[in-house]
Amino acid sequence: MQFPTNDSEAWQQATSARYQEYDTFENVQLHAHVAAVAADSGKVGHNIVYLTNSAAGLRAQLTAVRSNTTNIKGIVAYESVGYVFPDNVNITQRNFGGFGPVVVPVADFKKLAKLRGVQFVWGDHRMVNDTYVLQSRRVAQLINLYGGNAKVLMLAEDAGLKGSTHIPFADLDNEKVAALLDRFLDRNGLDGYIDDSRRWSRLR
Repeated sequence: MQFPTNDSEAWQQATSARYQEYDTFENVQLHAHVAAVAADSGKVGHNIVYLTNSAAGLRAQLTAVRSNTTNIKGIVAYESVGYVFPDNVNITQRNFGGFGPVVVPVADFKKLAKLRGVQFVWGDHRMVNDTYVLQSRRVAQLINLYGGNAKVLMLAEDAGLKGSTHIPFADLDNEKVAALLDRFLDRNGLDGYIDDSRRWSRLR
């Protein structure tokens, strides 16, 4: 297991950020609405890549489908426990709890296919038939069906990183996890920045 067991504060830090009120359907809707308004305003940038963990992955997806601009460019969701589906597939929306699924009009769902890249990342503590792993594969398939660029990355099977936990970027091999993120961003043209002359530059 890659979770740092010799750090007395690691477990406390990993678990104390949760609060019961966060995991409600109403809060998922509220958070996504606020984030979409912020993204559309341009005040948080015009090339946004959401980097999420756990239930935040659902919020990032829902933010992208609610956005009315092209400011959102990508999503990298670690261990996402919630997914957005189009209304033309046989999925029933769950109107309680904070873990979806959430069903949106297919026209809105297609906004996910306009992103430069979407990646769902999983550690090897999940079974291949885990509900959320299966949902991530289905959503990626649907995004790609509409011309998008979505992939599921299994850290063990695809990258040889074993022992990953629900929070892989806090694990002992987090530098290797970060290298995979760098590779994804570079491959999809998401590793740039706006320099002082306001021109798009590549990070090298």
